[in-house]
Amino acid sequence: MSRIGSTERTRGIVSKLFAGGGDVVNHSSVLPFHGSGPAIFGPVISVIPYDDFDAVCETISASPFGLQCGVFTKSVDLAIRAFRSLRTGGVIINGSSTWRTDQLAYGGVKDSGIGREGPRYAIRDMTEERLMLFNL
Repeated sequence: MSRIGSTERTRGIVSKLFAGGGDVVNHSSVLPFHGSGPAIFGPVISVIPYDDFDAVCETISASPFGLQCGVFTKSVDLAIRAFRSLRTGGVIINGSSTWRTDQLAYGGVKDSGIGREGPRYAIRDMTEERLMLFNL
């Protein structure tokens, strides 16, 4: 999400995209809700301008998908509001939604999947618990 008026920072990010061979698609004509519509698999970023933070959180949370999202802010209060209101598997503050590490739970909610990935969860999912009792 990008507060309206922070266009210079956004232009810098887009310039880096073009320098690295990236491309920009005006998804507002392709996807409903400014990118919070159908699932996209690939290196994609949705920059959603807003005036009302709660309204944009509602729009994002209304999507049937919810893997991760990134919120860029200097405000701890806004970060906490985002985490509490966004219905996604993870909210990355000041980082992109592609960030992950195996030590932390990674996974989505709603139509973005069930369960979590990572060594702890893989071991649990691949382990069959059994019981042996001795009656002496």
